[in-house]
Amino acid sequence: MGMPWTDRLEAVKFYVFDLDGNVAATHHKSKRVPGCYTLPEAIKLTRSADLSQQDAALLLIAAVLYKAIDGLQAQQLSSNSRSVTETKTDTAVDWQAVWTYAVGPGLELASSLR
Repeated sequence: MGMPWTDRLEAVKFYVFDLDGNVAATHHKSKRVPGCYTLPEAIKLTRSADLSQQDAALLLIAAVLYKAIDGLQAQQLSSNSRSVTETKTDTAVDWQAVWTYAVGPGLELASSLR
């Protein structure tokens, strides 16, 4: 990950996630994927009057956080071991930046879940 930290965090704003927490697209100019949202979009949906939208948004956020934890653990294991570790999480995704962006102050995740 040769990019500066601030650029890595900025890039996460444009990650589009499916409801399983997988990255469906990584650029804001990518073609829109139905049923997939960026983290800022998911946060806005948690405030929706439509309970099904709130539910989908919360499931997406939970799935992304789970994938980020899994991805961080996989990166840690691979750096401590020469063997290839099997994981269900895409190790090409910058999960450290995803986690930091998701729980950091910029996204206001904690205040939206009150």
